[in-house]
Amino acid sequence: ADIAAFSTEQIDALSTAQLNALKAVQLRGLTTGQIVALTTDQIVGLSDAALSALTTDQTRAFTTEQIAALSSRQIGDLKTSALASLTTDQIGALTTDQIVALSSGAIHSLSTSQLLGLTTEQVAAIETRDVQGFSSTQLNALATEQIAAFTTGQVVALSATQLASLDADRVGALSTEQIAALTTRQATALTAGQIGALSTDQVAAFGTTAIQALTAPQV
Repeated sequence: ADIAAFSTEQIDALSTAQLNALKAVQLRGLTTGQIVALTTDQIVGLSDAALSALTTDQTRAFTTEQIAALSSRQIGDLKTSALASLTTDQIGALTTDQIVALSSGAIHSLSTSQLLGLTTEQVAAIETRDVQGFSSTQLNALATEQIAAFTTGQVVALSATQLASLDADRVGALSTEQIAALTTRQATALTAGQIGALSTDQVAAFGTTAIQALTAPQV
């Protein structure tokens, strides 16, 4: 029988064992309506092979509730192409545990629009090694609220090159706690333009060691 002929009620009645027993070609035959009909219990029960068999269009059809129901293991095993197909609403539905579970390659493959879809809680959950892999384009694609949501650990993990690439708006969004956490290496990497964009409160937040490390052109 053609799997696409199943009603949403019939799809909903399938056990996870039955779903996982379907061949890849059968899984790819599920319509978007049938995908949406899957319960969160069915979603959680999908094997890696079953998830991998789904097309990007099918993955994109997942509701935000279905996305949030995926286990950390399932999220970590998602193909980069599947992640790239997710809408900003789906990206925003990821839990912080799911964000942590994403591979570095997956995090770095996020488009600028997907990055903007991250909540401040999600941004703060990104592992420091993944923050270190962000390009200057990705960093400057983040909203100022997202930059301000970086933990001090994430800020310290930024390379001198990454920090120097931030535009004035994003440098100006750094909290006093983030400024205070800057290392001497990072402080000396700031450009004169970035220094000029700092508020008086930000300047006052510099640690004494970082202040001493500033060069004459910076001051």
